[in-house]
Formats: sequence, C-alpha cells, structure tokens
Amino acid sequence: MFDEAAKNMPGLLGILKSSEPVRSGGNWQQDKDKIPKSGVYVFYENETALYVGRSNNLPARIEGHGAAGGTQYGATFAFKLLKEEVGEKRCQDMTRKDIQAVFKDEYKRQRARVRNMDVRVVEVADQVEQTIFEIYAILALNTTPKYNEFRTT
Repeated sequence: MFDEAAKNMPGLLGILKSSEPVRSGGNWQQDKDKIPKSGVYVFYENETALYVGRSNNLPARIEGHGAAGGTQYGATFAFKLLKEEVGEKRCQDMTRKDIQAVFKDEYKRQRARVRNMDVRVVEVADQVEQTIFEIYAILALNTTPKYNEFRTT
C-alpha cells in the first residue's frame, strides 16, 4: 500500500503546483465550486508556498483558516502568523485563548492576510494517500519548520 501511494507523490505535487489558485484576493465565493471535497491545500503568498494542510471538507477548512470570526483552533495558520508577528517569547506562557484575546487586532489582521492569499488544491480522497501526500508536500515545498511542524505534545 505504501509503495503504491509513494509512487503517486511526484505526480500529485505536479498537479498541485500547476493548479489554478483559488480564492485569490479573498474572492472565496467565486472560487468555492472549484475546490474538491477532500484533499491537500497550500496557502501561497507572493508565489511562495507557506502552509500545507489536508481535510475531508476542503471548502470549509480553507475558509476556516481566514474566517473573520474564526477561533484560534479553526484558523491555525493565522494563529501561527500572529505568533510570528508578535514574537514567540511574548506568547510562551499564555494559552491560545489568552493570545487571541491579548493580540485581538493583530489576529484580525492575520486572518485577513490569510483570506487574501492564493490557495492551490489537489483532490486526494484516500486517507492514507492524503496523509502521506501532506507530509510529502510540506517537505517538497519547504514549509517546515516555520509554519508546518511535526512536533507533538
């Protein structure tokens, strides 16, 4: 199973990288129909891949990252950008909820920033292949360790 999935990784990366961006300039509603149900997505800023994720509900997950009313759990990428902007040290002894409250305006700015990024997607329905491809794309696009990390608690 792994060997078969691994063979597909370069092809999926090619499809992902050559796909038309969706939600460019925050135009979410216009591009929503172009997004498959499940797969892997990449946020791009100035043609640079920044963050890779996967979901079985891509439209909702992508929207959640930049939603104006998003929480620190749904808007994971915006939350990481916030911590980078204000400095990890200033956040180290705070809970996620506290960080969101203390830096409320900056958090809003970072969600708006994410809303205005280009997103490229590739459909990957199989859960094992989706998981392997997410990691493959993170490494191939070099989004780690800045925004994608493999740390566990």
